Amino acid sequence: MALFDTLHPYYNRPSDVFVRLESEDYGYTRKTLSMTAPLNTVVQVGHLLIDNDDGTCSLPANAAALAAATKIVIFIGHDVIKTDYSLNNMKRNVAQFDAANLTQDVVVVWRGSGLLGKANLIFPAGTTDVQKAAVYKTLTEVNGFKMARQVANYAFEQSFIN
Repeated sequence: MALFDTLHPYYNRPSDVFVRLESEDYGYTRKTLSMTAPLNTVVQVGHLLIDNDDGTCSLPANAAALAAATKIVIFIGHDVIKTDYSLNNMKRNVAQFDAANLTQDVVVVWRGSGLLGKANLIFPAGTTDVQKAAVYKTLTEVNGFKMARQVANYAFEQSFIN
């Protein structure tokens, strides 16, 4: 009989978002940024964030802010070296911002010649198709990714950003 973990929500894994990522073993595609988020925010693999160009990143205020951003990065996990692993319920692919940890070091993918799946990217609530197209254009032209159509691997509401 199969046992399923029904007590904990499913969070994206890197393979759910990144179909293929080249040169990741050299650290070419990733960097660590400091992120401050509102209380009780949960960020998971696939969240689209704005790189503030000062060693920090942030959640976009709304869909228009993300579409207008010139530097977009993709959350892939929290920094397990600098962040207490138990803060995020032992999950590397999730950053949970509570009252004691509103600022954390997170690992983001910011460039690469890899293949990025569209199905599990997490946009702000209310993002239109035109705004998504602008984000895809930035991810391909600025970040260097190729975009792939992808079947979502689970039925889950992905509007975590208010």
